[in-house]
Amino acid sequence: MTESPAAPPPASKERLNRWLIAVFLIVLMAGTFIVRQRNIIDTKYRSIDEYVYHRMAVQVQWGWENYHTQPYGHILAEKGRDVPAYFFQPLYKHPPLFTMANLLSYQIFGITPMSPFYVALCCGLLMIPLVYHIGALVYNRLVGLVAAFIMAFDPIGIMVSQKMWMDSMIGLLAVTSLYAFIVAVQESRGRYFITAGIISGFGALTKYTGAVGSVVMAAYALLFDRQLLRNKYFWLAMIIPLLMLIPWLIWNLQVFGWDYFGMQVGLHSSGSHAGKFKRNLLILAGLAVIGAVFFLRYYPGLKSRPQFWTNLRIGLGCAAVLLLWESILKSFYVAHLPLTSWTGSTFYGASPAFYLNRLLEWNLIHFFALLALFLPTEELSAGEKILRLGLVLVLLIFTAWGAFQCRYIIAAVPLGILIGTNLLYDLWRNTELLESLPARIAGRSAIIVFVYMIMVRMLFINQHISYTNNMCYF
Repeated sequence: MTESPAAPPPASKERLNRWLIAVFLIVLMAGTFIVRQRNIIDTKYRSIDEYVYHRMAVQVQWGWENYHTQPYGHILAEKGRDVPAYFFQPLYKHPPLFTMANLLSYQIFGITPMSPFYVALCCGLLMIPLVYHIGALVYNRLVGLVAAFIMAFDPIGIMVSQKMWMDSMIGLLAVTSLYAFIVAVQESRGRYFITAGIISGFGALTKYTGAVGSVVMAAYALLFDRQLLRNKYFWLAMIIPLLMLIPWLIWNLQVFGWDYFGMQVGLHSSGSHAGKFKRNLLILAGLAVIGAVFFLRYYPGLKSRPQFWTNLRIGLGCAAVLLLWESILKSFYVAHLPLTSWTGSTFYGASPAFYLNRLLEWNLIHFFALLALFLPTEELSAGEKILRLGLVLVLLIFTAWGAFQCRYIIAAVPLGILIGTNLLYDLWRNTELLESLPARIAGRSAIIVFVYMIMVRMLFINQHISYTNNMCYF
């Protein structure tokens, strides 16, 4: 919950606070950079995707007609590797922004042991101040600072930013677009809608799923603020990513012709995976129809019955606890190490609760984020609704896609950290309402223990997994 606005501090104290916050974030980012850079340099093994992106960034120096993986595909095939069909296509399956950024890194720093990783690493570092600014905007500065600190040590964030993968860039662009959208909605600043659309467009030019911010914006307008549908700036935010994709679409049509559209599912998945994805889409479509019917027929009458919604939340929360019970227990066990692998088949056929289970295992703060979704609460601010909706939709979209890798849901990680941190902050404040001194002491002691467990568990996982950088699937 957001706090009621307090009296502004004197100008001199406000400047001091801003300087202290800036110093804290700079020191945190600098320390994070040093640690992750050392981890990257010490890494013994690289994933195939990293070789793919490195080779393409080198190839396109001699022309963008070399934006493909054919040479490397033939090398892998000659070694007896089972190579996906897209390796032999004349144009790579993802838009080229990530490769452009890597090419720029090579042109600035040359081809050194670190230059292939600067883009992903810097995107991971920028997520730290971004989380602070979102937390300060939606909640308060303290929540923002604590969330930024947790983000710096989050295992998933560390692992993704230490690989030459585009996911770190996708996560940063998706979450930044939501930040701009929150500013636009909460402060009624139309130009920020356009900013959100442009940033989401850059996400789409990295990978189609990088436009997940636009999906969240559209869902927020439909579910919570239909006045936005009459706002021209909002519609610009929706259209801009599509316009930004037109050059990429034209390029594909020049290479593949009209077959390009029919190739998409096959390019991005195997035959069995494509079948599961289509099945999941049908299930989601059916649920969407049922939800729409319920919303139109029953919501107006139930809107004035808060007890119904409270009971519904509690019931869904209890169901979630039963579903995720094993992972919840693991999240509180400090010495538990989540499973990682170099083999993609490790997580094939995982349950639909895969991402929820994995978030809980990787960081205890996500337990409090999920708990916040089910606890009865007063009216949420627009920013809180956007964060919660973003968390749910990112998990839902990639669960439907079915290719279970935690790097795909990197955009959900900072959202969960923010929501979970704010719940702990609210619980701390609520202990002040307890009349009994022993109860207040017990309540605050429990919260301190939870925070301690969150930090110790992250450090334990990082020491044994994240900092070793010895994994591909997690």
